[in-house]
Amino acid sequence: MDLRHQLALPQSKKNCTNIVTWVANDIEKFALLMNLLTGAESRLAKHAAWPFSYIAIAHPKLLKPFYSRLFNLLEKNEIETAIKRNILRAFAKSKTPAKYDSRLLEICYRILNYKHEKPAAKAFSLSVIDEICTRHPALKQEFLETIKLLFDSESPAFKSRARKILLRG
Repeated sequence: MDLRHQLALPQSKKNCTNIVTWVANDIEKFALLMNLLTGAESRLAKHAAWPFSYIAIAHPKLLKPFYSRLFNLLEKNEIETAIKRNILRAFAKSKTPAKYDSRLLEICYRILNYKHEKPAAKAFSLSVIDEICTRHPALKQEFLETIKLLFDSESPAFKSRARKILLRG
């Protein structure tokens, strides 16, 4: 498959599935996808984000050599919404190594506290922080207080995710 050509096609579930199937659990093919996701070509990067998230969730070990690049991408202010959302989805649905907890917490709290952030990014950030709090219970109370402070002014997506977290305490 010519991955660059495939990503240049209009986005569709079928095209995404074709890419996911082609990459599967192959680290070399995943590296090609990562290069396009983190590259300078905005359209290809946005189109790479969707299959990236499916592959990362199904095969989280493929992420290992790419965590730093993904964090660097999330720390950029001008990152495309689709890219941010799909990286956060992957992190929310696959366990990240504990050694990255501090950096990931910082990124996710910045996203939560940014007034103009998209709802999906905030909702996935809540899930990421919640997962980190299971490894570091001392952080849980501060996290719950943050949710309560933000709750009334947030989107339905945020509120839905937040309610589930607050109910579990």
